Amino acid sequence: MKFTQHALILTVSLAATLALGGCGKKEDNAIPPASTPATPPPAAQTTPAPAAPVAVAVSAVDLGSVVDGDQKVTTPTTSFGAKDTIYASVATTGAGTAKLDAKWTYQDGQTVNEESTTINPTGPANTAFHIAKPSGWPTGSYKVEISQDGKSVSTKDFSVK
Repeated sequence: MKFTQHALILTVSLAATLALGGCGKKEDNAIPPASTPATPPPAAQTTPAPAAPVAVAVSAVDLGSVVDGDQKVTTPTTSFGAKDTIYASVATTGAGTAKLDAKWTYQDGQTVNEESTTINPTGPANTAFHIAKPSGWPTGSYKVEISQDGKSVSTKDFSVK
């Protein structure tokens, strides 16, 4: 009888051990697949909107007695001889259409000459105005006023000696 009790205890213990071992969570020894970081989609290529064209603007006015092929005064001066041809070279920036006016006046306010032109540059440009008097200019002080689209944008004083 004692033998059967030992056999019974041994059998129950073995069954309990097997039962407990069978209920244990099975370890997952499998190596998880390496996760690859999600590659962010390439940034959308944004093309900047084309810049709006910059309107024509007068950037400088030079006076002289000679202009080159680009209508630029070669030697700026504000003093002229009586028989000189006097040029006003108007430098502009920007693009578009603009009306430029040159009004030349003598020291007493008398208008010597008025000239107007419409320009349509696509970038920096020069526009030359001029006055000439083969019989000679009276000595004294003069002024040229440059207007763009009816608004005065620059004046230059000069003298004839």
